[in-house]
Amino acid sequence: MSKKDTKNKTVQMTVVEDNEVTNIPSKVPAEEEPAWVTYELKRTVNMGDYESLSVKIGVTVPCRRKEISTVYKQAGKFVEKKMDQKLAKWGFK
Repeated sequence: MSKKDTKNKTVQMTVVEDNEVTNIPSKVPAEEEPAWVTYELKRTVNMGDYESLSVKIGVTVPCRRKEISTVYKQAGKFVEKKMDQKLAKWGFK
């Protein structure tokens, strides 16, 4: 989710993780229509006895159109790190 902040001339990005909301200022000026980059990752872990754990983590980031490739790589690193942290927290690799 994002919203335009005309006072600070930026687009605000909101990240929700474990029911905690974090607002992150973007470098996209409010008067410029942002491009949106989405990166999602889903892992399913076999827990045995016909049970599995499925985890999906994703992020959607506003950016300038010329920065799509760079932001996609950054979003990928962010999501993959979060996935590794979440799985490690539950005892999986």
